[in-house]
Amino acid sequence: MKNSIIFLFLLANSLVAQAQTLTWAQLWQAAQQNRASLQAGKADLTAAQWAEKTAQSAYLPQISLAYDYRYNPLIQAQAVPVGQFAPIPTDETRIIRFGTNWQQSAGVSFYQPLIDLDLRSRLAQSRLQQQQSRLRFEEAEGLLAEELLLTALRVGSAQQSLQAALSDTQQTFNSWQLAQERVKAGRLSAQAYEQQQIAHLQSLRNWRNSAALLLREQIYLSFLSGLPLDRVLADDSYLADLPVLLQEKPAAIQPDFNRLRLQSETRARELDVQRLKQARLPRLGIDAFLGANQFTNTLQPTAAGTWFGASYVGLSLRMPLLQASNGSAAQRNLISQSQAAVYREKEDEARQLRDVAHAELELNQQKDLLAYETQLLQLQRQAYQRAQEQFDAGRSSAETLRQAKESLVQQETATRRQELLLFEARVKLLQAQGLLLPRVKGGKG
Repeated sequence: MKNSIIFLFLLANSLVAQAQTLTWAQLWQAAQQNRASLQAGKADLTAAQWAEKTAQSAYLPQISLAYDYRYNPLIQAQAVPVGQFAPIPTDETRIIRFGTNWQQSAGVSFYQPLIDLDLRSRLAQSRLQQQQSRLRFEEAEGLLAEELLLTALRVGSAQQSLQAALSDTQQTFNSWQLAQERVKAGRLSAQAYEQQQIAHLQSLRNWRNSAALLLREQIYLSFLSGLPLDRVLADDSYLADLPVLLQEKPAAIQPDFNRLRLQSETRARELDVQRLKQARLPRLGIDAFLGANQFTNTLQPTAAGTWFGASYVGLSLRMPLLQASNGSAAQRNLISQSQAAVYREKEDEARQLRDVAHAELELNQQKDLLAYETQLLQLQRQAYQRAQEQFDAGRSSAETLRQAKESLVQQETATRRQELLLFEARVKLLQAQGLLLPRVKGGKG
């Protein structure tokens, strides 16, 4: 039995061993780096950011080097009214071929978009895709934050249970040792001595169960964060930050991830409708060319005197008139989808308000239950203190004292369980309000 107590103190000392301080910020950062899905989401977000830069580059000047070498097997002929150039104009015409058998051209072409609403729509869609990638990344962060926070709360609750079990085991051990001395002195019956031994064994069993529960939660916390188990066991400084994360303070409800997804879907349908409308609008830009052309009747790529400079600069206007697809039907289809997305967003807004109301009701209920449990705990402590005094005075049996102690331990366990339920209710409320992730990341919720 003494070996068990020695092992108890050794484990207690190991749980509070000195190590590098592990703050909540460090724990959260380690968990982010450890979760592969977050790393994948971060890579998707980076890709979306580069896609937006690619879409923005469509507004940059487009400069290209152009070269063509053509052979014309048939040279186009044209009827020229040569009689109009005579001193006395006549209606005489003559068929004249324009061009040569061989022709090549080389130069630099330049185009600068000025007004192109289709490019603007593509850029808006690219930005929306980046927002959607960020939303998916933050949603994965939110799930991890909730899981990590609840695990840390369970670790804190398990530590309280272990400390209470340790204190109880020390007390029952002292009582058991005192009972041994009383039995030897003939001042305590064998039955009372057995009751003290039973009480100590029960407290020792509760301690071992509490230690195993704490170790399971710490192992899972090590799994979530990717930190070595010995560091998680050695330092619990992050628990000091939890009350700040979960403190109640007034804040406006923010759209949760479901609403944000529906808002993104609504925006995507609006952009589709806008792009379809803008596909029929004119596109204006500056078009320019600087180079030279060669005309020969034989294959002479480098013949002198056959090259002639060529250049132009001006405005280029393009306006689509007819399209292969039924634009009107497609536009009406997208408008209907956009209206449906708006209705779904409104419905989900009502759903979030309902979830927040339910979470607030659950939180208030857990507060009331904790108040009852706290009152019961105070009464059980008073009852145990009276039982201890009566036992010491010889007016009560050891069985009565053991039962009072067992009731007190059960009530302490129930109170700690209720405290954990209250903390979990606060986490669910913050998640429903869309404020959990900013709190966890150190923002202002």
